[in-house]
Amino acid sequence: MKTASLLYALLTCLTLPAQAASLVDAAHASAQCVLTSREPALRLIGDATAWQALSAEGPLPEFVTEPDWQKQTILVLTRGVRPSAGYALSLKAEHLQGKTLVLDIAEDTPPAGAMTAQVITQPCLFLTLRKQGWTQIQIRAADTHARLGQVRRQP
Repeated sequence: MKTASLLYALLTCLTLPAQAASLVDAAHASAQCVLTSREPALRLIGDATAWQALSAEGPLPEFVTEPDWQKQTILVLTRGVRPSAGYALSLKAEHLQGKTLVLDIAEDTPPAGAMTAQVITQPCLFLTLRKQGWTQIQIRAADTHARLGQVRRQP
């Protein structure tokens, strides 16, 4: 009986699909975005020069640190200006589809009737990504898989 259980457990482990290693090293959300666009925007920051240009647009959140540019890049995503507090962006899933890194992003909204600060916000998501296995990124809505944007990595 013990041998059969052990054999079943071993076979189950061997037949389960392997989980792909995550290409996202860090994900940080912010209520205000450094990007100056009031509309939805997507920007891939791939080197120190682009990092300095981003920093010049406004203060970066303290938790977003400069990556190892040889191995990593930063993706900055905003869905635009929102009329109150309580909005946030989050990464729900990621997978490689050929050479495209597909990221499913959710936008959380304040519950109906919730008391929120009446202040203009621009929720932003900063993703530190490993530069391996992909040449472009596609952003989709997590709930509908509607395409929200795409960006190509510069060589």
